[in-house]
Amino acid sequence: MQAFELHAVDYLLKPCGRTRLQKALDRVRWHMDRDRAGALAERLLAVVDELRKPEPAGERLLIRADGRVTFVEMGRIDWMESEGNYVRIRAGADSHLMRDTLTRLQARLDPAKLFRIHRSRLVNLTRIKELRLAAGGDYDVVLKTGDVLGLSRLYKDALQECLSRGV
Repeated sequence: MQAFELHAVDYLLKPCGRTRLQKALDRVRWHMDRDRAGALAERLLAVVDELRKPEPAGERLLIRADGRVTFVEMGRIDWMESEGNYVRIRAGADSHLMRDTLTRLQARLDPAKLFRIHRSRLVNLTRIKELRLAAGGDYDVVLKTGDVLGLSRLYKDALQECLSRGV
């Protein structure tokens, strides 16, 4: 009984025949292979999880379009808007179209800098000049550039809380 409390996989009684010894060794090998396979599976899953993590955008965004690679400094971005499987990036007078979805791009961005204000729009928090009451009790986000963006009711409270914390 003590042996099984210590997780024994088999036992032998003396005298032991060759066939019985072989069965015990086979059972030990099977358990060792199963344990190795489980450990290998865990390591492989960890590698897959690591590879699935989106690469953070860093200090600038790389945009490939029309045979060119353009770099946009994250601090220059005013706002982003979804256009199907593309994202329109507004940075001052510049506008860039990036082949990506807004959701995937947002996962790579710093939420303390770019904040979702609508299901199809992100805004740079440092570019917000004011929130303005609009028709029907809705709000608009007014940027320092003068751009006026609709604020979805779904994101209004979270944005106000974020701005009140001084972010």
